[in-house]
Amino acid sequence: MGSALDFWINAEGGPSRVGRSLRIGRARATKPGWYSVDLRGSRFTGIDQVEALRLAGPAGPEAGPSYALLEAVQDGEIVRFRAPEFVELDEPELWQSRQSPTHLLVKLKEGIAGLNDAGLAHDLAAGRLTSAPGNSQHVNGFTGAQDAAYSACLGRGVHLVWGPPGTGKTRVLTEAIDTLVRNGKRVLLVSATNIAVDNALLGAVKSRRHRRGTLLRVGPPHHPEVLAHPDVCLPVLVEERLESVKRERDRIERHLVRIRMEREELAQLESALAGFDADAYHVARRAMATSASIPRLAAEASQAREALRLARTQMTDAYGRRAAAERSWQALEPARRAYREIDRLHEGLTELEAAADGQAAQALRADHATDLINTEIRNLTGTRRFSRLRDRGRLRKLSIDQEQARAQAEKAHLRAREARELVARQRRQAEERIRQLTDSAGCNRPDLQQAEVALRDAQRELERLAVMVGAAENALDGSQQRLLAAEAETPTQAQRTLVEDANLRGLLTLDAKARVLRTRVSASASDWGRLEQQYTKVQEQYTRLSRDAEGEIIGSARLVATTLARLRTSKPLMDGPYDVVLVDEVGAANLPEVLLAVSRAARAAVLFGDFMQLGAVLDNKEVRTTDRLDVQRWLIPDVFAHCRIASADDADRHPGCTPLYLQHRFGPEIMGLANTVAYDGRLKSGDSIRPHAENDPEILLIDVDELGEIARVRPDGPIKGWWPAGALLARVLADYHQARGERTGIVTPYGLQVEATLEALRDHETGTTMVTEVGTAHRCCPALEMSMRRRSWRARGTRSNRPVCGGTVNTNSAEWVRRAVPVGSVSSGCCSW
Repeated sequence: MGSALDFWINAEGGPSRVGRSLRIGRARATKPGWYSVDLRGSRFTGIDQVEALRLAGPAGPEAGPSYALLEAVQDGEIVRFRAPEFVELDEPELWQSRQSPTHLLVKLKEGIAGLNDAGLAHDLAAGRLTSAPGNSQHVNGFTGAQDAAYSACLGRGVHLVWGPPGTGKTRVLTEAIDTLVRNGKRVLLVSATNIAVDNALLGAVKSRRHRRGTLLRVGPPHHPEVLAHPDVCLPVLVEERLESVKRERDRIERHLVRIRMEREELAQLESALAGFDADAYHVARRAMATSASIPRLAAEASQAREALRLARTQMTDAYGRRAAAERSWQALEPARRAYREIDRLHEGLTELEAAADGQAAQALRADHATDLINTEIRNLTGTRRFSRLRDRGRLRKLSIDQEQARAQAEKAHLRAREARELVARQRRQAEERIRQLTDSAGCNRPDLQQAEVALRDAQRELERLAVMVGAAENALDGSQQRLLAAEAETPTQAQRTLVEDANLRGLLTLDAKARVLRTRVSASASDWGRLEQQYTKVQEQYTRLSRDAEGEIIGSARLVATTLARLRTSKPLMDGPYDVVLVDEVGAANLPEVLLAVSRAARAAVLFGDFMQLGAVLDNKEVRTTDRLDVQRWLIPDVFAHCRIASADDADRHPGCTPLYLQHRFGPEIMGLANTVAYDGRLKSGDSIRPHAENDPEILLIDVDELGEIARVRPDGPIKGWWPAGALLARVLADYHQARGERTGIVTPYGLQVEATLEALRDHETGTTMVTEVGTAHRCCPALEMSMRRRSWRARGTRSNRPVCGGTVNTNSAEWVRRAVPVGSVSSGCCSW
């Protein structure tokens, strides 16, 4: 296997290949510090590590300032994240620091090479599976196959569970996890994708049977319902442990936010004040008030002068009161020392009394021991002569013990008496000293408190009056200036117009604010870089400490849920230990990473999946097409194929595989479609499945032959293109379902149709409407894509591309659509399988 991984690593560029930054999309601010990014139409596969995401400008993190995210969550095709509120970017974009394509492969190889004991992975590597226990434990509501899969999770060895969509794999996982955790077992739940991990975890979370920290989601959840349970999210638990560092980070962030807001406010004021000359305004205003305002301004100046005089007088008096209070406080310093000494003496007496009490207790215990010996001697000597002769040895021993006990009691009483005498002497000395200190203090404790309060009040009063004097001085200066201006100038018409316009727009007030802000912004200009560096250091400290906290939290959890990729890059996850490993959607994972996960199991490993759906993505053509035997054995097949299970018949025959055929999610028409395309009629409807009403069938076919030009396909190559009708119908269907509170997904055959559909949707989407997800059939419906690969259907129709609920079905799949769906049926929903 190691040689096969080496070949793959070298085919991807070698272990030394470096990563790069990948642009995810334009970040739209939703509220302070929060942004959202529309992923529709992008190749972003989802959040795996928040620490790999950065907020930067269009040129990327390397070309300018970039910022680490504080938290992020993916909700369908929208990523919402929080960055520092002080961020200043004209065109913010979300970037992902992508590691080299070989990073995870190297980690995978290192993990496998570092296994001292592969455990159950040996069995899986050899294709040896364990049969489900013969006596399956029954769970209410489970079918026999589900009981067998559930029992396999509680048993031993490696077992496969083949379950097409809707057959209850997640419920089996939920019940197994709940039972294993309650039985004290430690469980590792892994899958190839984040959303699969969330879906498998949610059932156990919703049961609410486990205390906080027992169930743990490692990695960013993609399902919004997981976020509604913060007690299972690792970042939330880590944040609680690092509260002090978080407070420091938030403090620096608030400071930077204040500076940024002042800058923004100053920019707005500068824009509003464009063309305004404050000096000319003051000149014109003074000129307008020349004759009429002189008496009033003179009176105002006189009043301001008198107010300043009174304020200064009050301030002088306040200085005197504060000086007197300071002298009084300083004069009481001997008294404060005396009372500190008194407190020390009281503490010493308390300690001596406690020690004396301990000596008295020892004397009591010695007396009690003597009494017990005396009682036993009396009991023995009071019996008949024969009994006394028989117990002579015992009496002699008790006599010796009696003497020793009496001696110990006397010593204990002596020590207790000496201790009491010492306490008495010390108390007399201390009381005498306390009396002397109290007499020398010359005041009591309330006097000290009163002097301290008086000093504090005098200082506050002085500060208040200083503010008043400053305001009075400003008022006097302003009134005098206005009076001088009024006496010296006469207004022109231009000056009158200037004043009227400025007063109407409130420019003078804005100018005053701008002057203050200019000073503050100028003073804080040098602080910005320093504070950003501090923030970066604190964030790095938070990240460093969070790794330690993550290890502790992971180590104490009973169920750890994460992705296969994160498992091999995290030492705490790899260290385990785990009793049981459960792998969901195992068909979408490559064999080496499954083997690495299974090696962590000490007791059992149960792998759930569907080999009829798309397997692990293997984009490298050199790896796919090589004829090397080691690559063909370890990298090309999925787990099912490795265990010689490639069909439903193989799954039925293999004792180590439990197939689930009873499905509980889809209606009969969609199930019939799946049976025809992929599952050879194996799927059966559960009791909860009922046929849809005639006016509400599951599948809708729309004929667009009469739409004319908009129904014509615009080719962009021999086998791909786009058409306007698909985009228009998709928007109409999305509006229809959103009006009913339903979420909608649009499936298209080609990327060009995705772009056209997104353009149609974004034209009228608002921040309050639900986002309609759009993707190709390969991305949205892997089971459909795989089934179309497995079977080479021949077209029997004559038309090229036809829409099915906003998506398309090519001519090579027209036959199975006709077989599965009644002609003329109508649907209330889009393609959901």
